[in-house]
Amino acid sequence: MSLRLPQEGGVYLQAEDECAAMHMCIGAALGGLKAMTATSGPGFILYADPYGWHSGVRPRSLFSIQDESGQ
Repeated sequence: MSLRLPQEGGVYLQAEDECAAMHMCIGAALGGLKAMTATSGPGFILYADPYGWHSGVRPRSLFSIQDESGQ
């Protein structure tokens, strides 16, 4: 994704952790941009703090939570 996104007119940013990634997405949404973030299963809990802040400022956004369970 880091190579393909700029070719399609997007911007790729590497965050230091999931909390920072979620805050960047919320900031982008408040600025009127589309944004996405992804994480592995263990990092998901770090989304909890910025998600609560997101509920207060209510930017237009969509969250999609995907999980791939092993067998």
